[in-house]
Amino acid sequence: MKYRMWTDTRRQKNDCKYPVKIEIRNNRVFNLSTGISVDLDNLGPDGMPKNRAEGAALRKILSAVEIYCLTHDNVPDAKAREDLEEIIGYRKKNRAGEFSTYLSKYMDAHSQRPNTIELYTRTRAKVEEFSPGIALSAIDSRWVERFDAWMERRGLRPNSRSIYLRNVRAVIKWANRHEQISPDPFARYTICKEDTGHKALTMRQLLDLYHYQPIEEWQEFSRDMFLLSFYLLGINLADLMAMTRDNVVDGRLVYRRQKTGRRYSVKIEPEAGVLLAKYAGKKMLFSFAEDSSYNAVKVRVNRGLKRLGGLEFDGQKKIITRMLPEYICYYSARHTWATVAYSIGIPSGTISDGLGHEHGCPVTFGYIDIDIRLIDEANRRVIDSLKGV
Repeated sequence: MKYRMWTDTRRQKNDCKYPVKIEIRNNRVFNLSTGISVDLDNLGPDGMPKNRAEGAALRKILSAVEIYCLTHDNVPDAKAREDLEEIIGYRKKNRAGEFSTYLSKYMDAHSQRPNTIELYTRTRAKVEEFSPGIALSAIDSRWVERFDAWMERRGLRPNSRSIYLRNVRAVIKWANRHEQISPDPFARYTICKEDTGHKALTMRQLLDLYHYQPIEEWQEFSRDMFLLSFYLLGINLADLMAMTRDNVVDGRLVYRRQKTGRRYSVKIEPEAGVLLAKYAGKKMLFSFAEDSSYNAVKVRVNRGLKRLGGLEFDGQKKIITRMLPEYICYYSARHTWATVAYSIGIPSGTISDGLGHEHGCPVTFGYIDIDIRLIDEANRRVIDSLKGV
């Protein structure tokens, strides 16, 4: 993690001074406000203010930031931003009624996964950037509209904006259940969501992937990960990464999905068993989970899938002829399993059960005892469709 101090001369404040910021280079680049503004005519050769008080304050901030950067590696950007804002004193002690205070209480009251914690931390950063220190009671429907429009102007797509808005709504609803803070600002506001389109492969594309003969290791790994997910009912990568040998029980993968906490029991078909043995780990179920992070594996697989194809050489240059659509990613295996299952006549209820979706309405679901044998038979038929059985 690297840092540098700079004076933002793009925007002059009302007192004719310019804000001093600190640029942090971590996984991404982001800037922090020091809360100090300077007169450009009052800067020394080292870029520090000639004013002794301002110079001392900035040196104290830089010293604290340097220590943090030297002692914290592989920290998510959102967490690093929050920690550094606390350190440099820009993030003041939250007053009781501030939105960020309620967001912290909401996170403390709920058992959150690391990815969810990061999403809520990023939500707090977005709200603070738009309305620093805003009280939860000040968030009304007009504020929601302005916040959404502000994010749109900054280039955020509808689905990204909807995540932040839903998180704000969740915090407000939780706060209102415990204290009647204010009327629901989302009562008459519809959070827009963009349809990302169908992510499934066609049967022809799936067969091309199934019969693909990789030349390089990254091609083999990407193909294997997609097929492993397909063989295991479109299993989520985060769940694969978290598994140990204890999750294998009587020829089945038994686990709770990290996203929902729901219990799953998936039969390990022979095709999946081959890949489990191929990538067997020592402590974790898979070797790649022992030496790589979830994000690293996801990026590796998704990039590899997009580049799969034939290799040709133009002199010294290697050319890849892509064979799969641009939208291909690890998650496409889940869509593909469901699409193939539907195309060969598997009842939609069984498909829903296999994917872990609710079978019918929520009330009905509570009365249904899912027959795992139906899911096992469905998965076997889906895999056999690849072989023309």
